[in-house]
Formats: sequence, structure tokens, C-alpha cells
Amino acid sequence: THTVDEWLRSHSEMIAENATIVSQTNPRWLWKKQRSAGGLGVKFVDSKELEEPSLLRANGLSESGVLQEHVSGKSIGVSFLSSHHGTVILGVAESLPLQPHIWSDFIYRGSIAPVSIPQTLVPSINDFASTVVRSTGWCGVWQADFLLCERDLYLLEINPRWTASMELLEYGYDLPLVTWHMSCAQFEKSTWNNLQKRLEKAQQESLSKFRKEIRYAEEDGFVSAEEADEWWGQRWIARTGEAKGLWYADIPQAHVALTRGAPVCSIIERVD
Repeated sequence: THTVDEWLRSHSEMIAENATIVSQTNPRWLWKKQRSAGGLGVKFVDSKELEEPSLLRANGLSESGVLQEHVSGKSIGVSFLSSHHGTVILGVAESLPLQPHIWSDFIYRGSIAPVSIPQTLVPSINDFASTVVRSTGWCGVWQADFLLCERDLYLLEINPRWTASMELLEYGYDLPLVTWHMSCAQFEKSTWNNLQKRLEKAQQESLSKFRKEIRYAEEDGFVSAEEADEWWGQRWIARTGEAKGLWYADIPQAHVALTRGAPVCSIIERVD
């Protein structure tokens, strides 16, 4: 992670030698701010801008961040649970397609989960997870976001926390992920083995699949009392046996002011 000036100084020779090659092979790059989330602080950088520092600064890239090659693919989030007995893959979520947004074209739109991935990728993901936990000593739930390009995985980021798609896995597989997270530091080996068996059975049965979409305000305004009451009346409960329908989560209070582009609430539905 570097500022633009630091990155340019350390890579100036490489840029001069390879600018023509870069322009021909991959004309677009991404700049991601170090302190950002949900797609904020991510923007495209043309390869020509890498040749001229003033163009980078003019594009607002003055904060610490990461320069990444732009790769097209499917964005997935893999959730894990780690304890001193090992790490298991809890499930996989697929991000909804990106759409234009006034803040960034990479704003998080929501997820579908649980979804399947090619089994050929599982060994590599397990090796990756073991490396992360061995390096950090992490215990509990965590997630890694990847870009899936055909059969190749590109790591985007690691989130050492509960993430937006985990509740879809929790209810989709009918698993007590919060309880497991809070208790995993004290797990006995027998408890861990039973947990793995329950997880494997749930993943094989794949009880339900849910789609969560973030609704963003199209213009400035406020939440009416009628809207708040309607959303609260259809709040997210996610009982496995419940009929298909729409539920609302992350519900704002009545009369809260809304700014154009800001998240309003989450809309969740069963899709299986």
C-alpha cells in the first residue's frame, strides 16, 4: 500500500520501460483507496495516466491505496470459520452485477447465497485459508472476496469480520454462525468434528437460497412513516419454511433524511 508519489518513485523505471506493453495488453487499471468499503474509493485508471504523475493527481489519487490490474469476471465472497482445530468453508456468495452509481461504479449491490463453485477450486481455497490463519492466528468467522475468471481466482480483499452475505448463508443452510463464532475459541475436538458434519450435511441439502439487494436513494428526500411501517411489517425473518416473498432489512427510522445515492434499506427474497 503506497501513496501515488511513493508508488511512482518505486516503479518509475518499470513504467518507462513497459508503458507501451501495458497500453497494448491491458489499457485499464483500478485504484482502490486503503480506507474504503463496499466499492467506495475504487475507480478506473487509464494506462496513459501511469506515465504522467500529474494525470494521476488530477484524477484524485492522492490518498494511500492499491493499484490493481483490471480483470473481468464474477465476484464471489467465500466465508470461513477458523478455530485451533482448523478452518472450514462455510459457503459462497455471488455478488450482484455492478451498476452505475454517482459515488462509484463499484458500489456493492447485494449478493445471492449460497451458491456453488467448481470443486476444482476448493483445494486452492483451503490452502489459501490455511495460510491466512497460520499467518494471523485468526479465530472465528471471516471472508475473502475473489474475482472468478473462468477457472482462475484473483484475491480482492480479506474481511476479518461478519459480512453482508453471511446472514444469507446462515439462513440458507440453517446454521448458527453467530453462536459458532462466539464459541469457536473454546471448541473441543469432538464439537469441531460435529460442526463439520452438520455443515457438510447442510451444504449437500442446500435448503434455501436468498437474494439480497441494496436499495439506494434515487434523489434527496426522507423516509415517510408509511414506508417505515410497511418495511417493518415485512422485516427480514427468514424462517426456512416461510413462503416466498420480499423482506426488508437495515430499515431506517421514519422521517430520516435521505441523500441521493445513499443506501436506504436491503430487500431480501428467496429465489429457490
